[in-house]
Amino acid sequence: MAAKRTASAAHFLGKERVLSETYTMSGWEIRLRDMKRIFNRLALLGIDFIQFMGARYDFMPGVDSLAMTNNWQNPLFKHYKSFCKYISGLQWLVSNTHYDAATLLLYPLTTARATLAPLPMSLPIWGEMNCLIDGLTNSLLNLHVPFEIAYEQVIEEAEVSDGKFCIAGSAYDTIILPNTRFLREKTFLQLQKFAEQGGRVIAVNGTPETIIGDTAYAAPELKGMISYTSEDFEYAGEYITGNENFSWEPMGGFTEALKQALDDRFTSIVRFAPCDRILSAVRKKDDAYYILIINDNDGPVVAAGRMEIDKPFRAIDPETGEEMRMTRRGRAFEIPLAAFASAVLEVSDYVAASDCMLPDTVKDERALENVSFRINGFNTALPQVWQVRGKAAQAIAAAARVDNSKRVCDLAAALSPEDMIICRGQGNRWVPVKSARDWFGWLPIDRKPIAPGETAVAVYDFTVDEIPPHLDFVTDPQLHTIWYLNGEALHPTGVERVWHYANPVYDIRDLIHR
Repeated sequence: MAAKRTASAAHFLGKERVLSETYTMSGWEIRLRDMKRIFNRLALLGIDFIQFMGARYDFMPGVDSLAMTNNWQNPLFKHYKSFCKYISGLQWLVSNTHYDAATLLLYPLTTARATLAPLPMSLPIWGEMNCLIDGLTNSLLNLHVPFEIAYEQVIEEAEVSDGKFCIAGSAYDTIILPNTRFLREKTFLQLQKFAEQGGRVIAVNGTPETIIGDTAYAAPELKGMISYTSEDFEYAGEYITGNENFSWEPMGGFTEALKQALDDRFTSIVRFAPCDRILSAVRKKDDAYYILIINDNDGPVVAAGRMEIDKPFRAIDPETGEEMRMTRRGRAFEIPLAAFASAVLEVSDYVAASDCMLPDTVKDERALENVSFRINGFNTALPQVWQVRGKAAQAIAAAARVDNSKRVCDLAAALSPEDMIICRGQGNRWVPVKSARDWFGWLPIDRKPIAPGETAVAVYDFTVDEIPPHLDFVTDPQLHTIWYLNGEALHPTGVERVWHYANPVYDIRDLIHR
């Protein structure tokens, strides 16, 4: 029995599983449609298991207060069961098939180590190299070219045969070198052998210049290498944290240059008509193919193409596990996709009689419990908090002491920019932090902490378009404060929705002005 258990465990551990920690620092503005879009791209790249990483909920400034939580503290959490049903279907497909790719994209760590200073801020997180790799990744996806990212150690261990890198049972006849100027000697020798046998080497924005072995020497030119320069990177993503200049651009010169370099090298079982942000990946199991197609646009698009092999095929809806509408003219097809929707083309000799590769769902679950992935409102609204000092603060505190709600609201509404200092600066080691319970903990931009006893006021101006049966206002659990709405002081009325065990919850429906 022990031997059988060992064999079974070894078989399980031999399966390829890729885990990704996801959505952690997405920000409180993320919506369900954004979450679906992010996962679509992860599934496309072969991620078959995601971890919803959470961070604590708090209005207090700091890095963790900017991170959306992926647990019961999140107001979207009640929809996660439905969302996870969609995720699990694609995860099941990815886990039970393998990626069918013949192109490698090198991640040139030797170049990074040889050209960058050993400081954290100089790592290529937003540097030229990663910008190029991001651009190539998105262009390859938009060209529907299946590819895998390879490191130099992987190339060094590969078997080179008939102009192909043979790695773990897969063969690759094309390799792309992004901004690769330095290479280890063993890596270069493998590339040299690969090129001499007819493998295609494409160098983008830099060719190998220096080989690093026992000594450093100039790199000979690789036989048949195609090299070109193009810096008009095109991104297939709107939300790139930390740099608002990173925005999606339609396919243009950068993608066209890559397409010409690939030329007739790339062959696939399906040819897609060029369409911005219609992306795909080809997966295989035995003699059957599964083409995962995603619409990365925020509006409806038709994915059109032609099947290149003579096998029956059908379109599967990952949200329901059922066959979806597809217009066919011989081998040509058109699949209408809603915003951020996906589809799976199942290509198999047995497609007419086979079950869908995705889990079936019962009829009453097909609507995903009425969860819509269209463009929705923000997850929640974090207020802009201001610290009030001087005579204005004293006047507000005096009105609060005598429970004059209208006076407090009038004073708050009349505050001028000179009366207030913004309080949502992020904490860092240069800002003194007090741990006393009576300190508010907000950090103003002038780096002067709020002293105990001072008054902080946040003035919010918002409109509710539709008043639902219940309208809750949830406040920070760490602060002993009084909240006012439309001239009336609020008092906790229930705990129907609690983000934190100590959150005061106010029912404000009756206080909203109609």
